[in-house]
Amino acid sequence: MSRVVATTADLDAEKERQISMMGEGARAQIERASSKSVAWTVFSAEGTMRATVPLPTALEVYEVGRDYVLGRYVDADESVPEVRLYAVTRK
Repeated sequence: MSRVVATTADLDAEKERQISMMGEGARAQIERASSKSVAWTVFSAEGTMRATVPLPTALEVYEVGRDYVLGRYVDADESVPEVRLYAVTRK
């Protein structure tokens, strides 16, 4: 059995197909959903940027601490919720 690998062009075509079906107003939502991670920016209490942390788009953030981000992740394939803790490296 041969393995088929989706290319970037394939993914872009699928996004555009979904947008054509749902309308241009859904573009931002569809583009966010097709990304595996999103960059979160962490600020100090004074408003100074402290770090940028790539987190999965499916992560529901519950708490941001001094050196961590805590949240719940639900794997799309398995539908099993996981508690995840990510380290934040301060700059």
